[in-house]
Amino acid sequence: MSQQDLHLYHGAISTASQRVRLLLAELDLSYTSHLVDMLKQEHINEVYLAINPKGLLPALEDDCNVVVESNEILIYLDDTYGGKRFQPMTAERLDAQKTLMTLASDLHGYSKYLYYEFLFKPLVRKTQQQMVEFEKQQKDKKLVWFHKTLSERGRYDDEQLLSAFRSVEVILDVVEDQLTSDEYLLGGDVQLADLSLFPNIYRLQQMGYPLQQRKRIRRWLKSMKKRESYRTAITKFEPMTLLIFCASYRLFRHIQGSSISRLVERA
Repeated sequence: MSQQDLHLYHGAISTASQRVRLLLAELDLSYTSHLVDMLKQEHINEVYLAINPKGLLPALEDDCNVVVESNEILIYLDDTYGGKRFQPMTAERLDAQKTLMTLASDLHGYSKYLYYEFLFKPLVRKTQQQMVEFEKQQKDKKLVWFHKTLSERGRYDDEQLLSAFRSVEVILDVVEDQLTSDEYLLGGDVQLADLSLFPNIYRLQQMGYPLQQRKRIRRWLKSMKKRESYRTAITKFEPMTLLIFCASYRLFRHIQGSSISRLVERA
């Protein structure tokens, strides 16, 4: 199969999309980019649903093959084009990587409550009209509930946010312990586990999440940001207007006394 057959349907700041772009950059694979604007709900229009009926990003088309879950795409790309270069050679470390990639998926589910609330809520809160269309097209009832709660109530309640924070903390404890003295999660060079976990932990850092006591994670974040793939796959796609908005909104929440720091104080 030729690299020219690769088509990636992805969101500019979607953390799941960032995972896949990181590996594409690490593998130096060219691909045809199809940016899907989630704020305009392009991920639930008829064109995209024909590619991925789940209406989730990203999706990878490789000739006649379509892969739609970000961690599965990572494994597919490394198996097909990377010669398993980003997967451990020993059974023990392979099991560890599977566990870490599962935790990355869990982290995505928990952390989105926090960054939807504290990082860019005014941008992602759906209007009533958008919510009607979203309910009509999106079959994942949990995802519908997640967006409907924010759309109708304007916020997540304290218990939901505290529960999400505590779950994130449990996962970060595992990541911190896994790093030990190594630069990357499984020792040696970067692996799929690093690429899978990095986007959501990076997003937490953008949100002002308290990582001060997590020295290993902060060191790991610095190492990941030094890689060319970080610039190619993440910063290249981050609109400056969005970064300014997020920084301004964080400051607004801080002045208002409703920042992530206040939530942590109650945890």
